[in-house]
Amino acid sequence: MIEYQESEQPENSESEVVQEVYCIHLDRHKQRGRSFLTFARSRLCSLSHDAKATKSDANLINTFKQCCSKQDEFFPPNIPLRELIFRILLASGNQPATIEQLFDKVQYQLRNSGNMRNVTMDKLIRIVENDNYYGIGPVKNE
Repeated sequence: MIEYQESEQPENSESEVVQEVYCIHLDRHKQRGRSFLTFARSRLCSLSHDAKATKSDANLINTFKQCCSKQDEFFPPNIPLRELIFRILLASGNQPATIEQLFDKVQYQLRNSGNMRNVTMDKLIRIVENDNYYGIGPVKNE
């Protein structure tokens, strides 16, 4: 089982910093005339290629969280960074994450795979803020 170690956050005093949280917006695929199911199915592990797991977006995301993300093949070495972020969000069940949480998880996965890529916080922010392919973006407060 993959476990992530969160970085320690200093206590905020009077001025609490509101941080953006990010997730995969499934509706962005639909807006672009694509199916999230079709887009994400190719990332299923070899154990999860049955039809039941892929009948709905919710079932598919749950399959990634409960099964695929626990397989070594889900986070291959030398995976492109944007793809890695996408898979990290799938592995969490698409639970919104702060940029710091995503950064910690990216660093963990890179170290775990033996990849010595240098990823900065600024680079990670640029990637999640400018994604037009995976549907990653900030959660809107309404």
